[in-house]
Amino acid sequence: REFLDCGNCYICFADLPEEIDLVIFSGFEESHGGEVFFEFCEYLLEVYCDITRSYSMFDPHLPTQFSKPDDVREIADCMLAWARIILTCPANVFHEWLNLYDGTEKSATITVEEMRKDLLDTLLFLVERISLIALSDRVLAFDGV
Repeated sequence: REFLDCGNCYICFADLPEEIDLVIFSGFEESHGGEVFFEFCEYLLEVYCDITRSYSMFDPHLPTQFSKPDDVREIADCMLAWARIILTCPANVFHEWLNLYDGTEKSATITVEEMRKDLLDTLLFLVERISLIALSDRVLAFDGV
């Protein structure tokens, strides 16, 4: 998706084969056979939390790992709940967040429905990847901002 550039304020979502020492989280994906599969803008997380009127299911400022499949599935379930809320939200809820596209090619032409679709597509991508991590008995890791 084409959202606002957050500079260095990203939360890295990673798929790891096993838990690692959180002290060495920087560069963890390459040195531990894992993969960063998404860089989540901190501002985008604020948008999701505000629109859904809920808190994040993880602390965006701390490195965190979920190694039990049930815990990993719970993250995916929370994101699905966010998707259901976003799907049914009235359009006026999105207007204050259209600045999410500032500085992008879409900024002048973005509509509420396009934003809704982008937010949903992003969540559904994450749900799919996180669900595969749970099914594969791997570790979901977040490297906070």
